[in-house]
Amino acid sequence: KTNYDNWCLQMKTLLGSQSLWDIVEKGFREPEEDEDQSVAQIATLKKTRVKDKSPSHPKCNPRCLPLL
Repeated sequence: KTNYDNWCLQMKTLLGSQSLWDIVEKGFREPEEDEDQSVAQIATLKKTRVKDKSPSHPKCNPRCLPLL
């Protein structure tokens, strides 16, 4: 296996475990911040963006992948 093969498997595992693989396959359209959104919706969106950028998954090296 090449380094890419390991990386690819790690990404599929990580994104699949967080129910994000559909975004990779189908894409994502960023919601626009406009006057139609409530203050609560905008706050939730900002909170989600912060959460998305924080490391919330354990590190997985190539040896642990077959165990997942």
